[in-house]
Parts: sequence; structure tokens; C-alpha cells
Amino acid sequence: MIERSDAINPKSGIQNLKSPSEARSSLKAPMGVPSHMGYKPADGVQVREEKFGLLFYNYRGPRLYFVPSKDLIDADFFNGRQSVSGLIASICARKGWTRAKVGERTAKNLKKCVLELGGSDPFIVLDDAIIEKAAEGAVKGRFINCGQSCVASKRFFVGKNIAEEFIELFIKKASQLKIGDPMSIETDIGPLSSKDGLETISGIVEDAKEKGAEILLGGSEIEGKGFFYQPTILKNVKSNMRIAQEETFGPVAPITIVENESEAVKLANESEFGLGASIWTKDLAKADKMSRRIESGIVSVNNVVISDPRIPFGGIKHSGFGRELSRYGMLEFVNLKSVRFYDNLTHHHYVE
Repeated sequence: MIERSDAINPKSGIQNLKSPSEARSSLKAPMGVPSHMGYKPADGVQVREEKFGLLFYNYRGPRLYFVPSKDLIDADFFNGRQSVSGLIASICARKGWTRAKVGERTAKNLKKCVLELGGSDPFIVLDDAIIEKAAEGAVKGRFINCGQSCVASKRFFVGKNIAEEFIELFIKKASQLKIGDPMSIETDIGPLSSKDGLETISGIVEDAKEKGAEILLGGSEIEGKGFFYQPTILKNVKSNMRIAQEETFGPVAPITIVENESEAVKLANESEFGLGASIWTKDLAKADKMSRRIESGIVSVNNVVISDPRIPFGGIKHSGFGRELSRYGMLEFVNLKSVRFYDNLTHHHYVE
């Protein structure tokens, strides 16, 4: 199926046609809708993978693929049911083996692929920022969904002249968060998704403490039913700490005090990830210049990073490649065909 999306250019005689990538005629997919998509739940999500995979297999519509765990991929779980190697994938994953496996299989079969692989987003507060607004954004950006979000603010870089005021307000606001039942509308912080997730966050914080980080708030598990961890803020973070290098999927905010915006950008870019970033400043011209230097797929100025269907979403470096959402996201899943008409042009063209 081909969608005629662009008119013939009267000067060049060129018309661009868009068709869904690898579309199967029985699907009758509209322009911009991929005929194959893959899904992988985040590591630690409690789900019976083989059941979830069969649910995808039995779905009738654009072809969906469930990308399972390493064990099931290695065991060729889909062999005889559906071919993971034939997928066009829009995948949210975090482990290196998953990136390699999916990328390897799509490349091997010359399939287009979009990978969104998580992030470790920097949150930069400059000396001229509105402190109240920045502290409020820090709480929202770090602790939403108990910190379990690919675009959550995960590394905080604060100008030295406002660091004390910002940290004090950040601690005050974070300490007011209500921990409890995730089904209650009054709850701000629910549990982590799994025991493994809780142990990972605990290990990251303990590693930071052993290497000299100072705990300003929280810093330990909450006893009782569920995988709860205290909202945690720490400072004196160094680059050799796990918390500075890994994606922290939990309610932990590491703060680094910086001399100026140049140091903030330098440290922000010292990460294997490059999904999102936020800059807090009154000087929009400065923010514009900084945003061009930060290595990420999206930068928000004076707000936290969010997923918006009007804006291309995706990362660089180990955060993946390609874009979801917006017109650019749709174009990731179509093939572009150019048709050139040489008759009745406003300018004469010779056949090359």
C-alpha cells in the first residue's frame, strides 16, 4: 500500500511517496503506521514472559513482537511462532545484551529499527535560575513514578552560588512526599517494581557512601511489605561512583556542585547515555547555546523532560537511535519513494 503524500513539484517534477516499511498487503496499514513493532518491558517488571509473548502473537492487527528476556531469546522462544529477526522495533530496554541482540537481528535482516534504551538525564541549575521553580521541578523530575522513568532527572548539577539555597529547598520539598499505597491518590512515592530493583538502588547508594558521598535525606530501605526505598538526596558525588555512571531507576538524587555552566555541560556529557536533559536559567540565550553543547536527544529549558506526541522523542549514544512521536517518528516507519515526472515542467530538464 502506498500513500500519496506530496504533490508534484512543478519545477523539478518530483513527487515523494511514503509507504509503511515492509507492509503486508493484508494489513492495509495507513501511512505512518509500522506493520511490525516490538515491545520489551523494562528489566524487573513482574510478568510471565511466555504468556505475554503469546498474547502478542495472538493479536490481530499491525504485527507486534514481544522481545523477551535473554534466556528466552537465546532459547529461540519465538521459533515457529514469529520471527524476532523480522521485526521493525520500537523498543524500551536497558540491558546491553538486549541492545546488541535486537540491533544484531534487525541489521542482519536489513530491517529499520528504532531503539529507545533509557537514560541518565542531567538536571542543570545555573546561578541565575528561579530557585523555587527549579526545586519544584527537581522533585517532580526525580521522584515521579518513584524515579522509575527513562526520562526522569537522574543527575543534578547545581551552580555553586545558589547550591546551598537550592539544596535546602529541594530537601524540604522531597521530605514532604508521602510514601504509601501506589493505588491511593494521596501517595507520592510508591514501591519499586521488584526486589531486584530495590537491591540495585540500595547497592548504588551504598557504593556512593563508601566512596565519600554525603547523605542529605533518606538513604535506606523502608522495612515492611513492598519494595520501598526512602526518597534520597546526596551530594559530593564523584565520577567513579556507580550513581554517576548507571541509570538509577529509583528515588535517589545525586547532586554535584559546579563552578559554572561549562563544567556543568562537561559533567553532563560524561555519561554513556544521551536521552534527555533540562536546564534551569533566566537567560534563554545562554540556555540555547548550552542546549547545543549537551549530548542528548531532547533538552527542556525551565521544565522537566516529558514525552509529548508533538515533539520527536529519542536519544543518542547508548540511549539508542531513531525517533518516536511527531512527524519524524512516523517517518521512521515508512519507506520514501521518489517519482519524477519530466513532462509539462515549468523549467526544461534534460535526461541525466
